[in-house]
Amino acid sequence: MKPLYSYLIVIVFLNFMVDSGCVSQKARTASATNQAEAPGSGNSQPAEHAELSGTWEYTMTNEQQEPVTGLLTIQRGGNAGYTGSITLNGMRSENEMAIKKAQLNGSNFIYEGEVITPEGNIPFTLIGTIQGRNMTGQNTVVYRSQPVLWQVKATRK
Repeated sequence: MKPLYSYLIVIVFLNFMVDSGCVSQKARTASATNQAEAPGSGNSQPAEHAELSGTWEYTMTNEQQEPVTGLLTIQRGGNAGYTGSITLNGMRSENEMAIKKAQLNGSNFIYEGEVITPEGNIPFTLIGTIQGRNMTGQNTVVYRSQPVLWQVKATRK
């Protein structure tokens, strides 16, 4: 796999969490929105309040690509309530993200936007769950007009 392709795929990672499998991007986003707004998963414990901001050490995997690792930094601010940047291990650059949507509902979150690169912006949708210092979910990255689904695991530094 070419380094630029890996770099672009990882950068789009930030939808850092999508909870469903291979369906159309529109269906995945709608499904993820419904899941993030739904009450707990049948668990009788009260929902945990997640904190999205911070620095996250992440690993993204899928069956077609080598694993991608790096740092995701999310801060409060901006039009969507958050701003962020992402780095990819093996590359010496940090890319800013234009965040379009950031929602928290208990421990579930949706984080979507675009990674800003010199080659063009890369859309992503990250949907998942935060429990303490751990984040899990799926990230859908649109590369060359094709959605690529990544499983994401991250730990807050």
